[in-house]
Amino acid sequence: MLRIFLFGCLLILMLAVMTVGVFGRLMIVQIEAAEEGFVLRGDGIVRRHGPGMHLKIPLLERTAIIGSLYVRQQSERVEGYLSNGGQCTVDADIQYRIADAERALKWRLASGLSVERESRDPQEQSDYVEPARVFSEALLEIMSGMTPENAKRGRIEEWISNFSRSGDNNIFVDGTRIISVKATDITCSDKTPAPVCNVIFGETAPFDADPSRSIFNHHEDAGFVVALGDLSLILKGQTRVMVGGLSYGFAIVDQDTFYNAVGTQKSATSRLRAMLNDGLRQSLGVVDLQGLEEFMFSESVPENIRKNFARMGVDLVYIDAANASYRVGETICEDIRPPPRSR
Repeated sequence: MLRIFLFGCLLILMLAVMTVGVFGRLMIVQIEAAEEGFVLRGDGIVRRHGPGMHLKIPLLERTAIIGSLYVRQQSERVEGYLSNGGQCTVDADIQYRIADAERALKWRLASGLSVERESRDPQEQSDYVEPARVFSEALLEIMSGMTPENAKRGRIEEWISNFSRSGDNNIFVDGTRIISVKATDITCSDKTPAPVCNVIFGETAPFDADPSRSIFNHHEDAGFVVALGDLSLILKGQTRVMVGGLSYGFAIVDQDTFYNAVGTQKSATSRLRAMLNDGLRQSLGVVDLQGLEEFMFSESVPENIRKNFARMGVDLVYIDAANASYRVGETICEDIRPPPRSR
């Protein structure tokens, strides 16, 4: 009888552990550092989560995961016509990322696509179609007004290299934004394939401005600091600069928003660093070296960066550029075009 009782107790304990394990897997969802999570009831968003472990109600709620910091790439072929009716084919590699996770989620829901964690296999075709569509349509318009002579001189390559910084590259309807586009072959150009180029940075130089002006305290001490490390910038006139030594101090001003949107300071640091890097590259692409120095020693933070702080429950406390320095890069290219074929 005792054995039967003990066996029954053991069986009940095993069932309890299994039940807890099953419900634990159904209730808890893990959001990785490069992802944003959304809890859905039906197709409606009820909560938004940053990296970390979060709860959901089994059977009633489901979780959607958007890899907002992953860099994606796809190859695109565009076949069009120049101004004289001559045909031209462009092959290009497009790099892009999710710039608006909520917009990306709503687009996926409306399109009937999966909202589960996507595969990171680079061989799998991405569901996001807007980067290729927007780029292709803009390129076809440019090609239709271009003469064969300008195409041969490399004007299409120039337009492609500047496309990611143009007004056409806003956040698209599927939440994506293009980071860069590289032409791999253009049949109507004498300039492709593009030469292999490397940027060699010179000696480190400090900024000339007074370092004592570089720390701006707005209120209480920072709760955590985001050090950007080496930041590669392309300034006005295609001047390449590597900036180091920049730090940004942040305070948590809304605990609930912070822990719901981000989760931990480690995750916040990673997300803010990516946000600052992306925003600074876009904002500083229109200034020269002197304008860069003025920006480093001012309190200004681009609006496209600042507006995201409140969504994370944080506020910028100070900008520390006291130890900031820069290195100017020189681009050295090697022409890899094959010799002309004999006729």
